Amino acid sequence: MVAAAPALLDIDLFNHHDLDPASLLAAAAAVSPGELVVNASWSARSTELPCLDRTASIKIDVHFAGFTLPPAGVFPALETLHLENCFVDLGDMIPRCPRLRKLSIPFWNATAVTVRSPSLEEMEVYANFKITIDIVAPALKRLYLDARRGINTDAGGFTLSAPSVEDLTWNCECQAVSDSFGVRWRMWSLSFSSSCLDPHGIMQMDNNGEAETAHSLSLSSSSQRRPRGGVLSLNLETNVMTGDSTRSFEQEIFRFQVTDNFSVLELDLKAQGHVYGAIVLHLLGICTSTQRLRVFLDEFLSQDSCFVSCRCDQPNNWRNQSISLTDLKEVEIRGQNHEVDLLKVLLRCATVLERVTVRFSRKVTPSDCRCRELSGILEAYPSVKCSVYYLQSGKQVFICRQQ
Repeated sequence: MVAAAPALLDIDLFNHHDLDPASLLAAAAAVSPGELVVNASWSARSTELPCLDRTASIKIDVHFAGFTLPPAGVFPALETLHLENCFVDLGDMIPRCPRLRKLSIPFWNATAVTVRSPSLEEMEVYANFKITIDIVAPALKRLYLDARRGINTDAGGFTLSAPSVEDLTWNCECQAVSDSFGVRWRMWSLSFSSSCLDPHGIMQMDNNGEAETAHSLSLSSSSQRRPRGGVLSLNLETNVMTGDSTRSFEQEIFRFQVTDNFSVLELDLKAQGHVYGAIVLHLLGICTSTQRLRVFLDEFLSQDSCFVSCRCDQPNNWRNQSISLTDLKEVEIRGQNHEVDLLKVLLRCATVLERVTVRFSRKVTPSDCRCRELSGILEAYPSVKCSVYYLQSGKQVFICRQQ
């Protein structure tokens, strides 16, 4: 009679450095528990991870370790795999897991993510290094990719085929800088998320990282269904020295082909007192399908204004700019300066605008001339619901409300 496998086998080697991890893993394979948990820190660069016949869940958190697989064998019962702070060749292991449904990889210490699985339904990857991505998962429904260090397009590029994805989040480092707004601005990161993708969507980047534009991604679909409620978030900062001047903000955004699919545009700006109206309008001109605009200023890096004769307001014709904002319905701005001039343009150009919310920082008071001017401007648009707040003793207080 075959002995019943234990429900859980928890191997913790943090306080037992004298034990041999390979021997312990071999012993685990002998009993093949329903769930295997390994927590350790060892210096071995290569330890064999044996195939486990009856194990449905494996969680490995082993600092600074790499795992190899035996020449043959599979994980026939494995449904959940969690790898943290370690490395194993996913291109070798995932095909050996015919029932794998969930893959979680926090702190991935490798330069490639290769996942080809007909059964995988959920996947999370947080990469510590610049990575190449090759994912083919026809049953995948939820995907979280954090490539904050970027994609290494010189070493294999990017391929993602996930026609059933319904919940997608993607984070990526950016390099683009621009001097077109008086002072230098850099786009540090781009994130987008959507709860409903085209059912036949495929994102792919060729091996040279080039398509119609340099370093571009393409999203193709044969379906009429479009994402709803998608959010595009951009992090930008001024007064920076690093960046790639050959990349434009438009190229960084369009390489993901997201501008026609995402209705919410979030801008996290570290303006440091500089005028930011021109760059906001520029990004709205790129993201033409925006229905909700959210602008957040970093209060801790903000100041009332920049120095006299600063070039940040050159050219200053953005205040008279006419821009097509036919979809924009809601605006929220959290800041302390330049909101009035920006809102004048938005109110004039957004013909279907329904709501405006302004949250001033602690440095603004109700008696401030900017508050009084803003109240007067909003009164000229009675069809727009308006709320204006300021901070007092850490609490938001109404300045005015127009319903």
